[in-house]
Amino acid sequence: MTYWRNFFDEHSDSFQWVKPKAGTICFPKLLLDINATQFCKDVVDDAKLMILPSSVYGYDDKHIRIGFGRDNMPEALSVFGQWLDEHSSKAL
Repeated sequence: MTYWRNFFDEHSDSFQWVKPKAGTICFPKLLLDINATQFCKDVVDDAKLMILPSSVYGYDDKHIRIGFGRDNMPEALSVFGQWLDEHSSKAL
């Protein structure tokens, strides 16, 4: 779980999250000026990582769902972090 804490600490300008007490998913709030649906579409299209917007679950459109179940999670978070860094200077 340390790599998750590190990831969200490094990207605290993009997400607000609470470490899950149990389970294999997190539901961070998106702090960027873009709705979660478009954000997730952009991540899937550009970074080839699957994340889902909260609207899929009947919530607002400001959260995303990320699963922890990947064997290569540190690598996936690295790709996600690079994508965020590359797109943070652009209007998301």
